[in-house]
Amino acid sequence: MHASLLSQLSNQSPLVLNIQQPVHFVGIGGIGMSGLAKLLVEQGFTVSGSDAKATPLTQWLADHGTTIHIGHQAKNVPPSAAVIATTAVTSENSEIQAAINQGLGIYHRSDLLREILEGPAMGHTIRVGITGTHGKTTLTGMVACVLSAADRAPTVIAGGKLPQWNTNAILGKDRQIAVAELDESDGSLVRYAPTHTIISNLELDHAEHFPGGLADIIATVNQCLTNMPSGGHVFLNADCPNTIALLKNLPEGIIPVAFTLEMDAARNTIPSNVPLYGIRQAATGGVGDAGTVVLSATGDTQEETITTIQMQVPGRHNLLNGLITAAVTHQLEVSAQAITTGLAQFTGMGRRFEVLGQRSGATLVDDYAHHPTEIEATLQATRQRLSDSQGRIIAIFQPHRYTRLQALWDGFLHCFKLADIVYVTDVYEASEKPIPGIDSVKFWEALKTAYPSIHGGYLEKGDFSGIRQTLAAKAQPGDMILSLGAGDITQLFRGWSE
Repeated sequence: MHASLLSQLSNQSPLVLNIQQPVHFVGIGGIGMSGLAKLLVEQGFTVSGSDAKATPLTQWLADHGTTIHIGHQAKNVPPSAAVIATTAVTSENSEIQAAINQGLGIYHRSDLLREILEGPAMGHTIRVGITGTHGKTTLTGMVACVLSAADRAPTVIAGGKLPQWNTNAILGKDRQIAVAELDESDGSLVRYAPTHTIISNLELDHAEHFPGGLADIIATVNQCLTNMPSGGHVFLNADCPNTIALLKNLPEGIIPVAFTLEMDAARNTIPSNVPLYGIRQAATGGVGDAGTVVLSATGDTQEETITTIQMQVPGRHNLLNGLITAAVTHQLEVSAQAITTGLAQFTGMGRRFEVLGQRSGATLVDDYAHHPTEIEATLQATRQRLSDSQGRIIAIFQPHRYTRLQALWDGFLHCFKLADIVYVTDVYEASEKPIPGIDSVKFWEALKTAYPSIHGGYLEKGDFSGIRQTLAAKAQPGDMILSLGAGDITQLFRGWSE
């Protein structure tokens, strides 16, 4: 959505859900919008929506009574509807124009999510908001699993598919607790008022929305914290300098809680009045890492053992996610047994190290990683999985947005060092215009210059057939082949496994 339209929407009357009023989604097929639509359908609202193409998400909605239109036309907008738009929708969209001409209320998806979390029609007493540069979707799934293991029946709104439920959104049995992924990418984070806010980490990203860089992102997070009710809890990553620095300016009445994988080092930097959760006896075993969750509540060497956890998803970053989940749910008075059980039941999220099958004896994995930190963590987790074999890591990288590739160019150059073979395919534009000198061919050339021994090359995307042919010839038994990116690279392996 163009900034001018988003600004225009922020000045109108707030959205108030009324079950008598139909709700129309412009861009209903995305992972975030479809989840919100699903919750309204299950609550009994009359829902319609449009998108450029049909997806399994739109099919589910259609099967459950939603009117789905493929393509955008003015006639799709029902009279008297509340119209919900994604960030990607512009003011030139024919349905937005129709809504303006009819004098209908037009709202950003964050307005609807806020209403579901906080509003009189569907609002929840406890609202766990999960934000940060990396890990939001996985954390949302983990917290949902633990709360479900504790029979808390949460409402869940995730940015990916929850495999245990085969959906991206769950309507809880009552309105006691909601867990929602809060997207920081477009600045709409400032619209929410969670009672419990998790900030997993903060790095530079989304340059297209934050011209001031990291400082703008931190300012957005600070604004969200000022919205929190007095007595709310904020959970901060003590291992991330940008995150833990938020301690200095917390609004009055907000209770900080910290977490760390470096317990001894963090104790020397975290104020003694801030509860600190950490991991002891960390070990690699099974699919993922394991460890004992401890709590230092007084800043001294005394530690309370909370529970032990064994992750079923690989990588040190997922041990951290498990620790964060344990810290949040422990503060929500979930039992140690439910924490352990819920995390043991969590097997991952859609597009987060999602194993899709095999080809020529090689394992095919799809991952949403599209930031250097995420790619490096995914490759580390892959190397961990291959530690007892001679298998190679073959990565197929689709850069997502020219602005991101430009802003994080050096980071992308250095995040592939654990891969044996790297193929780079065309940039997924996401409605952006090309930037001179920023493209996949030049990126591969720069990568080869930085790491002369690296194998691979640039592969034109096309319909993926050429990439598949190259991979079929290259794959060996024991290899792990990863598709990396937030764009349509996710389709590369689907339907291709043996």
